[in-house]
Amino acid sequence: MIWEKLNIQSDPKINDLLKQEAALSKKSGTMGGFRLQIYFGSGENAHAQAIKIKTEFLSSNSDVKTYLLFKSPDFIVRVGNFRTKSEALKLKKTLIFQYPNAFIVADEIAFPELINITTIN
Repeated sequence: MIWEKLNIQSDPKINDLLKQEAALSKKSGTMGGFRLQIYFGSGENAHAQAIKIKTEFLSSNSDVKTYLLFKSPDFIVRVGNFRTKSEALKLKKTLIFQYPNAFIVADEIAFPELINITTIN
């Protein structure tokens, strides 16, 4: 691990915690990050409204991952997989007129896709 190559003086328990976090992230395929929550509702029409908002969002932002969640009794629509709050804030600023009540939430996000670049000589 990268932190093992650095010369940092710290309690050995910190290294143990870092190793545990890395193992959990690798096992679950997720990591701590941020998403933008654009809808939250409960009630009779909440599911239909959540689907409508997700569909509307995808029609104009097809390149942004969108998630429809159900946490009883609420339906939630979250978008994006951001590693930092500032990345999420950039999207929030572009959506402020469409989704004025959108806010940034901490969430488990999918690992970023790696781009394989091959060079041609």
